[in-house]
Amino acid sequence: MLGDTGVDVHLLLGEDGVAPGAVLAAGLGVLDGSYRPASGDALPLGRPGPGLRVEYARSTTRESRLWVPGGCAPRAPYRIRRVSLEVDRPFGFLAVHRTSRLVLSAGWVADPVEHPRDAAY
Repeated sequence: MLGDTGVDVHLLLGEDGVAPGAVLAAGLGVLDGSYRPASGDALPLGRPGPGLRVEYARSTTRESRLWVPGGCAPRAPYRIRRVSLEVDRPFGFLAVHRTSRLVLSAGWVADPVEHPRDAAY
């Protein structure tokens, strides 16, 4: 679901050991068309990229979902593709104006704070 502020935030997680500048440059490359992003439906099952996991899961609805770590769903009759992201190391971000695709802010989180998986939101 898109927010109503007109700004999208892209999280950028590279392979372990890749320099921050290279990760940010790859994120900018997606925005300028140098790299083509893949939708969650096109990703193969398993671990197709840094921090990503694609698997089948039970759901109360038929729609595929992007899953917040630590969340849980009740036992349900539908089998869906679930794409989850675990950000467990430094990462970059881009704040992008949705209409113009102008990067408003870019940065690197060198020391992310660990969020307990079972914490209530």
